[in-house]
Amino acid sequence: MIDLRDKVAIVTGGCSGIGRGTVQVLHRAGARVACVDVQDEKGHALAKELGDGVMYEHADVTSENDVAAAFGRVAERFGGIDALFNNAGAAEKLDSDPFDLGLFERVQKLLVHSVVLGMTYAVPSMVARGGG
Repeated sequence: MIDLRDKVAIVTGGCSGIGRGTVQVLHRAGARVACVDVQDEKGHALAKELGDGVMYEHADVTSENDVAAAFGRVAERFGGIDALFNNAGAAEKLDSDPFDLGLFERVQKLLVHSVVLGMTYAVPSMVARGGG
């Protein structure tokens, strides 16, 4: 396995599914990991289960204020950010109306806008630490 000691990773949507598995793998590889999600109960339980080097931060990744604050707290606690997995997402019901513009905007905000926000607030720290 790759050695990620002294590295800091953020996983959005890290409380369940692929995100949770990624948090676990990164932690096993030695990284300090921040799980950024809106599932508070699951997030606190995951951080407690994995212990030192894992933190949970509540943030709606479609909100610039939430992302800026959460990523700032991660950088403050762990000394920076080295990796970001923009994992947060959701699947809409198969019978959803494909022409519902409100639904389209929510999906666009979660699956595209949130990725740009994540990069906006993670990349400067990555650059300051020599790469990402």
